[in-house]
Amino acid sequence: MLLMRCTCRSVAPWLAILLGVLLRMTQMTLPDLSTDEAQFALSASAAQPPLGMMYLRMAQMLFGADILVVRGAVVVLGILTLPVIYFIAREILDRENALLATALASVFPGHVLFSKLAYLSVPLFLMWALTLLMFLRVRRNANPWWLIALYIVSLTATFTKTQGILLPALLLGGRIFELRGRCIRDALCWVLGFSMIPILLYIATHPGIPATLLLYGGSMYGLSGIFARCLELVNVWWSLLFLFFVAAAVSVVELPRLPWPVWILLLLGTGIGLLLGPSHAYYTTHLVLWSVPIAALLGTLPPAARTTVLLTLTLSTLLVLSPVQNPWTYDLYRNNNYWNTHAAEMNAALAGEESIIVLGSAGHHVRWYLEPRVLIGNTFDTNHIQGTYLLLDQERRGEFPHARILYRDEEVTILKTQ
Repeated sequence: MLLMRCTCRSVAPWLAILLGVLLRMTQMTLPDLSTDEAQFALSASAAQPPLGMMYLRMAQMLFGADILVVRGAVVVLGILTLPVIYFIAREILDRENALLATALASVFPGHVLFSKLAYLSVPLFLMWALTLLMFLRVRRNANPWWLIALYIVSLTATFTKTQGILLPALLLGGRIFELRGRCIRDALCWVLGFSMIPILLYIATHPGIPATLLLYGGSMYGLSGIFARCLELVNVWWSLLFLFFVAAAVSVVELPRLPWPVWILLLLGTGIGLLLGPSHAYYTTHLVLWSVPIAALLGTLPPAARTTVLLTLTLSTLLVLSPVQNPWTYDLYRNNNYWNTHAAEMNAALAGEESIIVLGSAGHHVRWYLEPRVLIGNTFDTNHIQGTYLLLDQERRGEFPHARILYRDEEVTILKTQ
């Protein structure tokens, strides 16, 4: 009996890790590719630096422009994040609890979900986690090779997504405060500072980035309506994280044990959703680092209780993200598969067409799914422009009384004017 209990305790983390990896490889073609995913896959975002989108384009160049390829490229980075979290945890915890932190990260719902969607949050967090790991290594031992590695991963983070500069900037500020301003001869400060110069020059020479930030500013960014933002954020966290939300909240008691650089990434990952859009569930990706303080807290429990909590948290993730539909299945996987199931039939109806004019609220996903060149025609004079139209707004069908209908279903109509 004692041998069985010991075996269960030693095997449980590895089973959770294996399950987390497998969960990341399920339902990769579901749901429909979102407009943000398509924007990144098509390298069409003027608000982002190029590296994250370039990675997705390279995957398509090698393996084809397919939803499985685009999302599979992110799955790889999501899985690679797990050993990085292990090594971060090893800077703080013993081997057993670092493995526990990795197991928790493996089944952390926010990270599992967005590891199999083609957003840039998982690539960014991987670079942030590597930046934190290299920073901790250099802070402990200023090896020149660690310094070079820190520069590379910090630079990569800044070019993965616009927010990538935040962690190097905050770590630099924290290091300056730690040294009480005596940082002139500190290699860490210089490496972090130099790693941010290229992205600052890139932003200065690409006005689309600040222009887009200003365009979507106002109530989206900042702390206006703070109470409503907090309520929305908690609702988003609870609907996806479930019991992990409770575990992270309780693990706050372990924060004094963690070094301040880990605090920086924890606070950044927690606060970024509040500041940049509490309704955006993809920011829950960055909360995966809470697996470290949760593991530190579980490490204070008896082994049997520790294993029980791990299995309970794993079960909560399965309830939310299991391929089997159940009452707790995350909303994204409930009947959100229209374009995946209808695009082939639409393209068959559009065979031979060079372009199509789309009327209605069209996102980049329309460009992804349709083979002809997509023109957004909401401002077009449809009375004088002949061509093939796709109507996302069915109320506009009356504008084309004599058009020939090529395709029609409950969502869209494709017609051709003579």
